[in-house]
Amino acid sequence: MKRMVAPASMVVVLVVAACSGGGATPSPVGQPTATPDIEATVSARVRGTVQAVRDERPGATAPARLGRETVLGFTRSHRSIEADWEELHTDFDRWRHGLVVCDASTVQDTLRGFAGRFAALPEQARSLPDRGFLQEIGEQITEALEQEGTALRQLRDAWQPDAVEPFEALERERSAGASLRRQAEGTLADRTEKTSALVRADVAGFAQAVGEIDQGWQQYRRAYEEFRQEQPALSADETASQLGQLVVRFLEIVTAIRDLPASKFTRPLAQTLAQAAEQEDLALKTLRDAVQEAEAPGPPPDTDPDEEADPPARPAPEPLPFLEFDTQLVQSDGLRRQAAEALADLLDDTSEEKQAAVKALAEAYQPLAEAWDTFYQDYDAWRRTDGGCDRSEAVKTLGQFVTRFGSLSGQVRALPRVTPLRPLGELLVEAAEGEERALLDLRNSWVPFDASVYRSFDRERGAANKLRRQVVAGVNDLLAEFNIAPGEVSS
Repeated sequence: MKRMVAPASMVVVLVVAACSGGGATPSPVGQPTATPDIEATVSARVRGTVQAVRDERPGATAPARLGRETVLGFTRSHRSIEADWEELHTDFDRWRHGLVVCDASTVQDTLRGFAGRFAALPEQARSLPDRGFLQEIGEQITEALEQEGTALRQLRDAWQPDAVEPFEALERERSAGASLRRQAEGTLADRTEKTSALVRADVAGFAQAVGEIDQGWQQYRRAYEEFRQEQPALSADETASQLGQLVVRFLEIVTAIRDLPASKFTRPLAQTLAQAAEQEDLALKTLRDAVQEAEAPGPPPDTDPDEEADPPARPAPEPLPFLEFDTQLVQSDGLRRQAAEALADLLDDTSEEKQAAVKALAEAYQPLAEAWDTFYQDYDAWRRTDGGCDRSEAVKTLGQFVTRFGSLSGQVRALPRVTPLRPLGELLVEAAEGEERALLDLRNSWVPFDASVYRSFDRERGAANKLRRQVVAGVNDLLAEFNIAPGEVSS
């Protein structure tokens, strides 16, 4: 029985396929291993195997079964595929390296920058003008900034790609700080308004009107004291008449208080004075009415006309309610002193000296407030856009790479399927399909700020490159066996 001998060209590709080992197991990314000279190894084995075949078949030549045109066509298609593959890798690497805003290191650098930038704000707050009546404003602003600065530093130190709590902690401190800031700014705005020229003029006019009312009130009180000294010698009618005159006189004071020019800052004082005047007015009228009732004649007693009766005993007169009225005078004086003290504080708060201090604080705080607002505008814009990392655009670009690689895989599958060349084609298909699957998985799982998302793809890409190099070595040996010059392939 005649023994069949494989042609040399078949042996070339079979040896190449054998060297591939069914697909090399790639080493993990970041841990390179020594790569053997696959092309030299394959060539040496091919030459040895071809020589063995020739020894078995004297006079046989390499192209006994495989034509030059078929080898040329396969080689040209292969080189076109290789060019497209390398171009795709170049474009992918350029895109990936240009995606620095989506790197974890970029986020860490940005957070360090934010924390360092914010650190200057509490220092500015501590240097605000410190006056006793404005001290609370500076303390609230400083406290808010210090708490937010601490949260920013904690975010800087604790950030991880999937970390949520450090961001939430900062937001909580921002909310608390915003509350303190609103209180401080509200107080500063109130102080600024209170020391304005318009308010100072209103308060001065109010104080002048109150001074005139107080003079009239004191004159009325002196008239009442004179009446009290004379009252024991007065008849009931004279007592009631003078009390009536005092009521009329005090009504002028009540009316003047009701007509006071009440503004935002003076209205509480006017209400206190009105309360004192109305209570004293009511007590004075009650005293007048009690005197009039005490002196009115009572009804005659029931008597029998046939009986001679002793004249009825006259009841003892009720004491006049001066004690109750004097008690009310003390209460009124207390309210008047309360209003006077509040007016003195208001005059002090609206003074030119206080105006200058408030103005100095407002001017010093303004650039700090602007820097505070600008900081969070920048921070919020960074958070809103993931620091400029457009997730949807990145996934869209990866989808475009997947589409391009799908077209490349189609070219690989379309290589000539002549039996002697099939092992080379199968190696290339294995390389293309493995890398294509990895690229598809990368598109589906891609997230920003996590370098580990590329590990699987890099591993598969490395394995595909090994297979591609084996195919290149096999093709080069085929060209050598058929004595095909490089110029023939490119023509």
